[in-house]
Amino acid sequence: MQEPPQFPPDRSPTPYPNILHAFALFAVFVVANFIGGSFLLAVGKDHQDIGFLVAYVVSMGGTYLFARYFKKMMEGEVTHRFNTGPIAMYPLLILATWALVIFVTPVIELLPSPDWLEEMMEGAVDTTSVWSFLSVVVAAPILEELLFRGIILDGHLKLYPSQAAIGWSAFYFGFFHMNPWQFLLAFALGVLLGWVYFRTGSLLPCILIHAVNNGVSFFASGFLDESQKSQELSEMVGGAWPTMGMMLGALAVLWLCVQGVNYILRKKED
Repeated sequence: MQEPPQFPPDRSPTPYPNILHAFALFAVFVVANFIGGSFLLAVGKDHQDIGFLVAYVVSMGGTYLFARYFKKMMEGEVTHRFNTGPIAMYPLLILATWALVIFVTPVIELLPSPDWLEEMMEGAVDTTSVWSFLSVVVAAPILEELLFRGIILDGHLKLYPSQAAIGWSAFYFGFFHMNPWQFLLAFALGVLLGWVYFRTGSLLPCILIHAVNNGVSFFASGFLDESQKSQELSEMVGGAWPTMGMMLGALAVLWLCVQGVNYILRKKED
């Protein structure tokens, strides 16, 4: 790839991306999906797990490299931080992620995903395949955090108030999933991951949280039978009132975990 031009002495760096740039990146992502999808079609069903991994890396990785090129061209450099941060915050962040998923899931179940989407996802991800594991638990957390937090949110935080920047980056995170049934959970996780990046300035905790969340879903899908997969969370807990109690409890746990992480980070800053 050609090196981006260097800044002349009289030109100051411009933060990238702004909101319009981020939507343009979605167009790049769609084109990259067509390119990656052609490989998936070429390998056929016999090697669909490998094809999905390659297609995903081409689409998301290609979009990241495109965004990185323009960020370097406009800002002069691209620097990602991978600091560990306080180890004590990680159990709280993982617990907060699970609490958030529990809180959002009953809302998502109000709009059940169609059978064709479930079949497509099950066909693309084989929980017994190492290639599928690499796609879901390794490649997705790394590439998505590099793009959505490392490029997009990083640029937005330089242009907009932190709450707006986190909200917009979470919106793109949901929007890039390209279906309304995954949007809400992706948006909610995007808000949490965006807040973590804002507070720590590091991609490492975001990648680890993302990987743990995807890993739990990946392995849980392998252990559940078809009847369990089709059962809604409200049915598992025994109805509407227990579900509401569970959601309120999850929200309380989420709030306590966020306060705990804030306390740990403030102690480190002091």
